[in-house]
Amino acid sequence: MAARETLNIDWSCLKRQTQCPICSGQRNTILSDSVLTIHEGSDLKVELRECQNCQHWWHNPMPVQQYLSSLYTGHSKFVLGVEVIEMIKKVGKIDLSQYQTNASGLPPMDDPRPCRELDSGKEFNYLEIGCGDGKLFSRFRERAKVCYGVEPGNWFDEPTIVTDITKLPSGLKFDVIVLHDILEHLEDPLGMMQRCKNLSNQGARIYCSFPNKDSWVAKVRKEKWDMVRPFGHLHYFSKKSSAILFDTSKWKITERYTHPGPKIDWRNILKVKRFFEDIVCAHHQWYWIGIFECE
Repeated sequence: MAARETLNIDWSCLKRQTQCPICSGQRNTILSDSVLTIHEGSDLKVELRECQNCQHWWHNPMPVQQYLSSLYTGHSKFVLGVEVIEMIKKVGKIDLSQYQTNASGLPPMDDPRPCRELDSGKEFNYLEIGCGDGKLFSRFRERAKVCYGVEPGNWFDEPTIVTDITKLPSGLKFDVIVLHDILEHLEDPLGMMQRCKNLSNQGARIYCSFPNKDSWVAKVRKEKWDMVRPFGHLHYFSKKSSAILFDTSKWKITERYTHPGPKIDWRNILKVKRFFEDIVCAHHQWYWIGIFECE
C-alpha cells in the first residue's frame, strides 16, 4: 500500500502551542505525539497535551485562526468530516426556509435550552456563533428583534449570517449569544469569550457546549476518544479549565451540567453491548450558561 501523503497544509500557518491556551500554565504532559488529523488522505500527526494545572487538553501544533477560517471557508478535509463536505456539495447553499415546523410554528431542536429565551416575552438581540445547519438560527430569526449569525463555512445566502465575527455591524450589542460546539474549533476560545462579552448588553446570557474531557470515556480512551478530531477539534475542556474560561472572560456562571444525560434503559441490562453504549455515550459534552454583569 502506498504511503499516505501530508496534503494541502500550509506549515507556516501552524503554530507551536506548548503552554496551556486556557490558564497559560507551562507544565503539561504529552498524552500522545501521534494523533492523526481527520483528513483521511493525510499522514500528518499532532500531539495531544494535558495541562497539569487545569487539566485542559489541546493539540500541538494548531492552525492560527485566520488560517483555520480559510480551511472552513474552503471546506477542507482537515476541519470538516466527509459527510459534511458531501452535504455541502449536494445542497450548495442551505436554505433556512426548507425546515419543517412543528405545532408551535418552529423547527424542532435536539437541545431546547436556549429556546427558553423565546418564551421570555421580552425583546432581545440574538447572536449565534457557528450556525451549523441553521436550524436553531431559523427559530430565533422569527422572534428576535435583531438576529445575526457567524458561520465561516459560508454555506448560507443570508445577509445576517457573516463569515467572521469582525464583519458584524459595528455598535450592535446582544442579549442572547449561543456557541454550540464552537469553542473546541477555535485557536483561542478564551479570546472568543472575551469578544462575546464586549458584544453584550448588561444581563446578556451566553449558552456554550463543548467536549467534556472529564467524562469517563475520555479518561479511558484518551487520544482514541471519538471527540479527539484534529484539526476539526483543537480543545477538550475539564471542569477547571471551563471555569477559568468563564471567570477570566467575566461571565458569571449560572448553570453547568453534562449532556447528553445518562439515557440508560435498564431493560437493556441483559443486552450487554447496548447497555455499555448507553453508559459510554453519557456525559461526553459540557453545557455551561453564563450571564454578563457590568462591573
